Amino acid sequence: MKQINNHTANAVGKIHGLTLSAFLIVNIVVTAVLQGELFPFLQDFLGTTWLAVIGSIIDATLYGGLYALIKWLCDKSFLRKNKKFDIAGRWYHVHIPRQLGEVDYSAKYLSAGYTDISRELYDFTLNGYNKHMKMFDDGVFPSDDYTTHWYTKATKFADSNEFDLIEIYEAESKGRSVRELKSCPCCKTQFPTPVNISDSENYRYGIHTFKLFTKGVSGVCERIEAEYSDCWPSLKNGDIFFFRTEAERNEYIKNYFRIAQEKNSACS
Repeated sequence: MKQINNHTANAVGKIHGLTLSAFLIVNIVVTAVLQGELFPFLQDFLGTTWLAVIGSIIDATLYGGLYALIKWLCDKSFLRKNKKFDIAGRWYHVHIPRQLGEVDYSAKYLSAGYTDISRELYDFTLNGYNKHMKMFDDGVFPSDDYTTHWYTKATKFADSNEFDLIEIYEAESKGRSVRELKSCPCCKTQFPTPVNISDSENYRYGIHTFKLFTKGVSGVCERIEAEYSDCWPSLKNGDIFFFRTEAERNEYIKNYFRIAQEKNSACS
């Protein structure tokens, strides 16, 4: 039976092992200094009980300080070997919907916004905020009719898969998301007239799978792509593209609507 490989738990176990070894060595030196210089002087004023309390506080502080230092060193070592995972900070994203695996160019708006990413060892936390984005006169403008906050419930290194990270997310929306369908999203049967449907509940869960793309030989991540899929009965699925700047994201949104306009013009 294949077991779950919890990278962060394994790392924390190793860090505690290194911290304990360092603590035992440093504690011998610190104890020798204190017992030889400070403790005999304080014993005359505080007594044995208070000296024991002070000694316990010193031990706890020493262990905590060594743990923080070793964790920081291990984290730096991880990033030196895996530069592309240094993705903490703000990214700007756009959702591109799909229907039966193909990009859906019928959307009148796109969900886009920004994502704040933080990392601790092998665990990543993402907080994303979306609004409906539309294109007017070659400019991209947000609408407040529908907003979504999605956030990480769990992340996992993908190990030997074709993607780098996998995330379970929870999403909370305000407003109503309506999609105009000209064909069935399951079998592509054409409807006699377009049908408007609500494509998701306001509270839902889903899965993201992330691919991290690096720039040249530096190994630094410059672009993130992900696939998203809400849990049923939500119909939302597709791709998310993350950019370092808002201008890059908006240019991608403009390009989507340009292609959509060309396709819709060709069909009419």
